[in-house]
Amino acid sequence: MENLNVANQITDMAIKFPYRRAVVMPENKDSQGNYTYTHFTFIQLEKRINQLSNALLKLGVKKGHRVLLFVKPCKDFSALTFAL
Repeated sequence: MENLNVANQITDMAIKFPYRRAVVMPENKDSQGNYTYTHFTFIQLEKRINQLSNALLKLGVKKGHRVLLFVKPCKDFSALTFAL
């Protein structure tokens, strides 16, 4: 059985479906209770993951390090998780 790397799946989806929505998050709620949403497409998600991965490397985070992630729910949560 082959090892499945979910991060590689993000890259594959960014190639196959770059403008398809990958992550959708409610952003605001108006006075009538209606939500507005924000999102990352697969290509945006892959780019954000790479930005965050590079930033973490510059901070000294390396493979095998234990990292505690405290993030308010947002669309960057998914990108941070994959970046780690």
